[in-house]
Amino acid sequence: MQPPVSTSRALLLAVGLAFCVGAAAVAQDDGAPLWRTFTRGDGLAANDVRTLYEDSDGGIWFATGDGVTRFDGLWATFTQRDGLLSDNVRAVVEEIPGIVWVATDVGVDRLVRDLDGEWAPSPLGTGTLHADVGGLVAAPDGATPSVWAASADGLYRWTGRAWAMYGPLAGVPVRLVVADAADGLWCVVEGTAEGGPAL
Repeated sequence: MQPPVSTSRALLLAVGLAFCVGAAAVAQDDGAPLWRTFTRGDGLAANDVRTLYEDSDGGIWFATGDGVTRFDGLWATFTQRDGLLSDNVRAVVEEIPGIVWVATDVGVDRLVRDLDGEWAPSPLGTGTLHADVGGLVAAPDGATPSVWAASADGLYRWTGRAWAMYGPLAGVPVRLVVADAADGLWCVVEGTAEGGPAL
């Protein structure tokens, strides 16, 4: 049997709880951020968000298994029905304001914003990359960024007309790619270090 709680301990516990509740109320009154959950019911393409990306206009892009969604106060979702290669979206990156690239399990799509501010897929024609792409990055290349794609069969770079495989990693599965502040690229590649991923 547990000993009874002393009056002083009970009073201390009550004051402590009151302080915590009061602190939460004060934090909300001070304009502290509140947690908000977004779901398919709010406008997301799906509840399985793989990655987020903020574009230069402050729009948030959500890569999901059922398409890509952009939120800027209003929800807009793009899927295969809108012209994407696949609904299985894995990454999003902005090349320049108004041009966003979307990585999927079967290739890369480009979305372009028109003069009215509406986004739509922009077909790449013969320049389409058909590969299992897991990551994208826009890295500086002179005055304009270059878009790089990490795929199951190597690292690709957008030339402005087509995707070109980067020689040293041809045929090597690249899981992820990021750019550093010195304009270098870092890649996570498969099977080069004791059978596992390596940088």
